[in-house]
Amino acid sequence: MLRVYSGYRYSWARRDRRLLRAFAEQAAIAIENARLYESLRRNYLDTVGALARAMEAKDPFTVGPL
Repeated sequence: MLRVYSGYRYSWARRDRRLLRAFAEQAAIAIENARLYESLRRNYLDTVGALARAMEAKDPFTVGPL
């Protein structure tokens, strides 16, 4: 949430509105990038875990508890 105050009630110049919109758009982009990064990190760790389990399963000596 972005809360902005003005010295004048209900009075925002066009320049101010454009600047606030740019801030809001940048915040939205940053939030989406953080979500995408977390998803990428989670998928990477899942992939590494799956590969490790597959490698361990090929050798009876390294296979973990069933």
